[in-house]
Amino acid sequence: MDERAKEQLKADIIQKRGFWSPMHENLINIDPAALEAYLEYVTASSAHLSEKLRHLLFMAADASVTHLFEFGIRLHMDLAMQCGATKEEVFEVLQLLLETCGLGSRVGMPILAEELKRAGRESELQPQRALTERQARARDLYRQHMGHWPEWLDLAMHVAPDFGEAFVELAMKPWRESALDAKTKAFVLIAVYSAPTMRNEEYLREYIRLALTHGASALEISEVMQTASVISIHTYSVGVPILRELMKKNGG
Repeated sequence: MDERAKEQLKADIIQKRGFWSPMHENLINIDPAALEAYLEYVTASSAHLSEKLRHLLFMAADASVTHLFEFGIRLHMDLAMQCGATKEEVFEVLQLLLETCGLGSRVGMPILAEELKRAGRESELQPQRALTERQARARDLYRQHMGHWPEWLDLAMHVAPDFGEAFVELAMKPWRESALDAKTKAFVLIAVYSAPTMRNEEYLREYIRLALTHGASALEISEVMQTASVISIHTYSVGVPILRELMKKNGG
């Protein structure tokens, strides 16, 4: 690719992505065709979500505990705010991500219940004990926003009630606030649970169902998942600068 074509590619990326990063600079010098393929992929579907929302979703995927890509968090937070996102909206996205605190227990509690029964110790589950008034309020709060009460949380309320109550309070806090509408909140969690670093089918199904309940279209949900998938490009973001550094070191 000659210099004129490279300059046009750079202009296209800035126009379509809103920024030019060190990853872009490194990649255009190593393999411009790979950068063209990247641009085609990340802009393949961008007609159904606003630019502000797309940056909030990129930020959410980058800020997920399984990724924590600081450069991307900062970049997309800034671009979202340039597109009109308020500090309340940005912070609400970050709060929504704390729901992943419950992921281990969501997977583990049913397994614990099965193994306790296998060991003849099912009495430790205390299924006969009714929820306390405080626990019942937590259950009703969860049902109000999620539309159901999951089995794992019911188990948690019996085995580890302090944790169960605290989790519901933590996870439901952003749902009681109003910076983002319910459909957008569901989109944030679809992005997190469909991202290559998380891929949790059960949670993903739950939030797709919730988004549909709040009027989301198939095209919107598909684009949310495609947006989250873009974080795989961070293989380039981290790896290509290292390659260029070693190329210079070794005279390549």
